[in-house]
Amino acid sequence: MESEGSVQYHRYSPSSAQRMLSGPGLALRGLFITDPNGVIKHLSINDLPVGRSVEETLCLVKAFQYVETHGEVCLANWTPDSPAIKPNPDASKEYFQKVNR
Repeated sequence: MESEGSVQYHRYSPSSAQRMLSGPGLALRGLFITDPNGVIKHLSINDLPVGRSVEETLCLVKAFQYVETHGEVCLANWTPDSPAIKPNPDASKEYFQKVNR
């Protein structure tokens, strides 16, 4: 387990089982986000000419941590200061009342 500030993560090396290869010896850009038990929660693979956003990756990590801690649902474009939805129809009404004023 490694950490960057308050964010902890597993690092998988190119020699690990998660190797991304396209043809002989060509590594693609791959990202795996795992929970503390090593369960993959998110993965993306980009072609060589497409870069990745570190900010988006950090937002995803924070969203997975929020869901694990609070048991709520993080919508698209969620940020740590955004409201989240409780995962059942009755309890979710609180969110919709808050955002539809």
